[in-house]
Amino acid sequence: MTQEAIKLGPILGIEGDYSYTVSFVSQSDLDPADVTLELNGPEGAATLCFDSKERLHSTFLYKVAFNVAQLAASFTMSYIVAHDGQPMTNKSGDASWNFAVPGDIIIPKIGFASCNGDGKTLPENQVDADYVMWEKLLSSHKQEGGKFAFHCLILGGDQVYADPIWEKIDYFAKHKLLGWRSTKAMAEHKIDPLDLPELAAAIEGFYESLYINSWSRAPVSSVLASIPTIMMWDDHDIFDGWGSHPEALQNSDVFQLIYRIAKKYFGLLQIRGSSNRSLIAEEHYSLAVSFRNFEIIALDNRSHRTQHAITKNAQKAY
Repeated sequence: MTQEAIKLGPILGIEGDYSYTVSFVSQSDLDPADVTLELNGPEGAATLCFDSKERLHSTFLYKVAFNVAQLAASFTMSYIVAHDGQPMTNKSGDASWNFAVPGDIIIPKIGFASCNGDGKTLPENQVDADYVMWEKLLSSHKQEGGKFAFHCLILGGDQVYADPIWEKIDYFAKHKLLGWRSTKAMAEHKIDPLDLPELAAAIEGFYESLYINSWSRAPVSSVLASIPTIMMWDDHDIFDGWGSHPEALQNSDVFQLIYRIAKKYFGLLQIRGSSNRSLIAEEHYSLAVSFRNFEIIALDNRSHRTQHAITKNAQKAY
């Protein structure tokens, strides 16, 4: 009997030629030692324990890193996520997944996507038609029994759209704060320390729900579980225009608080933690991934963006 315990995921990642990760979010506080990744490939089966757990707002994120075989010919790996030996299902009811690994001499098939969302509408209010491109991507990936499956998917930014945050947090309405639409009020506003815990919790809840609802739609979930991804953020993963607003606005209490929390969720769910072997610096999130004969560089053009420059030497916003 399967256990429906995966609230978001699994999310398949790639950090190098033969280095992969699987992560997922659960409502349950599980002991990682009791959560296993059951892999099956051309060299047989393997069982790995998840090696990290992070607390989000009201959920928990689990991750495991692993290497696949280095073979001349391409092959398929299948996997399940289990708790106490029982397969776990996700919101789509799936309990097993697979992905294609290119052989040493194969030119990998790499896809690119960005802008998964709508700046005016939260994912829970969107309709199936809004996800038609994910359906097409998945159909292409599966055609002819996976003969033309993608080996990697680069997501270049705006994997979520946090723009409606100003209408979803009661604190902002109470203080008439509308982001860049109320520049003077926002720049001058100081958060009362007594209000900070509740406001921070509300913002955490917003980003947690945003990721879960954005990535749990059936076609999105299927793609993220079956095509390993490399992700880099842009402004909408924080909110519209981050880094391009006037300095007084960028450095305001509210903007800085939102950025700190958006950065946490991006770092955990898109970069998949500070242990990501493809990170190239501590000051930003730029990635370098060697994948067969390709060198994939994903530049972080948001962490230290100002109106006039992008520099790692800019004053840190966290």
